[in-house]
Amino acid sequence: MISVFVILLLSSITKFISISQSIRILQFRDPVLAPLLIKHSTAAAAIIELAVAVYMIMKRKQIVSLSICSWLVFVIVCYRWLDKTPFTRKYCNCFGGLLSWLGLPDYYERAIPIALLIYMGSGCVIFMIANIFSDKNEVIENQSGIH
Repeated sequence: MISVFVILLLSSITKFISISQSIRILQFRDPVLAPLLIKHSTAAAAIIELAVAVYMIMKRKQIVSLSICSWLVFVIVCYRWLDKTPFTRKYCNCFGGLLSWLGLPDYYERAIPIALLIYMGSGCVIFMIANIFSDKNEVIENQSGIH
């Protein structure tokens, strides 16, 4: 859970830094959320990620935190899926990307967010399942009088 907190925190900080840069892509309409500029949808995503990260670390209720994190991963996956459909506007790579200021090759700019998303999503699911099974074991132990 701490690693997901760190990923969300770093991701939101990266988004805030990206917004402050003069990247041309930020001036265009969001391909999925068309009424918004990419700059505004990125700011909204950064605020949501930061809020989820703070909630996870402050409340420390594992199953609730994992559920919220799973919801966030689901929303991000849906957004990315909608972005890849033929119905959304595509922009030239020449306008830059949100991570352009890092100076990474394009491959890494695309691969890093996907890898972190897979890590968060699979981790949330695995820990939720483990939490469910550990709760069942506690109930069985309590019912049988084993301590």
